Amino acid sequence: MKKGVEFETKSYDKKNRLESTTKNVITQVTNKGGQTVAVVHAVTTDSKGEETVNANYEMICDGDKITVDTITLLKEKLSSSLSESNSDAEAKVSGTNAAMPNNLSVGQELPDSTMEMEIQSGSIKMDFGVKSFNKKVVGEETITVPAGTFDCVIITENSETKMMITKKGTNKIWYAKGVGMVKQEEYNKKGDLVGVILLSKFKA
Repeated sequence: MKKGVEFETKSYDKKNRLESTTKNVITQVTNKGGQTVAVVHAVTTDSKGEETVNANYEMICDGDKITVDTITLLKEKLSSSLSESNSDAEAKVSGTNAAMPNNLSVGQELPDSTMEMEIQSGSIKMDFGVKSFNKKVVGEETITVPAGTFDCVIITENSETKMMITKKGTNKIWYAKGVGMVKQEEYNKKGDLVGVILLSKFKA
């Protein structure tokens, strides 16, 4: 992780229509207690180019794994959405951040991650939850995306989102060492493709 590294992802729906673009830049790298901590500035825009998220989050490398502070990023995204809707609601986010080992091999099982969200508006409280589990490395593949060609490991996981109802599905992720996620495909419980995320730019 180096200061100045830039990476951008684009999210598409099942009909390949652009939904959002997220630009990330590592703005600061420090060493704390044997860990390397990178501060990443993220800006997300929707399909119309309107800014929906402008926040900082951390990526932490402890030598064995990299942990991304997705909880902070999700909290900022929720707060931004509530602010845009002129709501007086407050959002709380808790859980475990996703951790990715530095060395991955086929057959390796990876730790689960969970996030719990609570939105309080007056006397009304709404609870949401996102869980990723049964993560494992299932193969290797060299793929080409808009950002370039990368040697990747393929990771599959089950996902479960609890809102008013529980939505179950699976994700297939292509991950390149030293780069991160290169591609992700999201499937519903029937196995139908519902969304794709692609690495559109990467500048080391």
